[in-house]
Amino acid sequence: MEKAFRMCRPFTLTTILTALVAFSLPPNLRAQDGGEPVDLSRYANRQVLPDFTAAPCPDNPRGITQIKGNLYRHTTGAGLAVHSGLVLITKDGALVIDPAMTCTAGWLRDEINSRFHVKVKYVAITLGGETVLLHRVAASHSNSMVMVSFPGYKALQCTDVCESRSMPYSDFLDFYYDGWIETLDWVLQQDVDVIDVGHYTPATKEDERALRTYMIDLHQQVLDLIRQGQSWDELYRNVRFSDETKKWAGYDQMRVLNILGMYRRVSPHRRGEW
Repeated sequence: MEKAFRMCRPFTLTTILTALVAFSLPPNLRAQDGGEPVDLSRYANRQVLPDFTAAPCPDNPRGITQIKGNLYRHTTGAGLAVHSGLVLITKDGALVIDPAMTCTAGWLRDEINSRFHVKVKYVAITLGGETVLLHRVAASHSNSMVMVSFPGYKALQCTDVCESRSMPYSDFLDFYYDGWIETLDWVLQQDVDVIDVGHYTPATKEDERALRTYMIDLHQQVLDLIRQGQSWDELYRNVRFSDETKKWAGYDQMRVLNILGMYRRVSPHRRGEW
């Protein structure tokens, strides 16, 4: 895969596989990535969970909006429930990141075909004269994170790890604090103007800088309160948020859950002053 994808250390590996399944690509396309062969026979008898996104969603708001040139952003859902990913349209086909729900993936495939008159393709990722880079990053939102950058458009897909003046989701599901900060440091080093976070609205590097500050501050506050010997019932009441953070999307719904996630991460490693 290194030759084909130029892998470096929000689109996860799961997302790649989701895209392949959602668009039902023929085997000959899947085999042309030029990477290392994978023996799929060992997965033949694995348990497959039901597709909880398979139900029809005819009334779900969705669309494809242009970001710049041939780069677009697909969305589905409304408000805090919006899900998004980047779409690159080329003369040789379309490259789609994270089509999300099955019903949305089908709509997206048909919409791209009718609107741009190209089919969704997945090959070694140099398509129609455009180059897309995949970057493996540190364990953060999960331990299999891959970011996708579009250097020609200074755009980055950073699903779930990045935020758009919005609170991290719930109690930090699949949470690796150190790797999350490392990944945000990596994002801030990239030459990008547009960052799609997989939800809400696109973000900027300044948004990610603000997120990094928030994460470090929350970690330090929880650590200090645990060192003071505070129980959970005391601790969550004493964490303070900046006036700017209080304006972020999802603040009322997520602030206590964010504290809980950080508390679970810190508490096994710190017991009082020692």
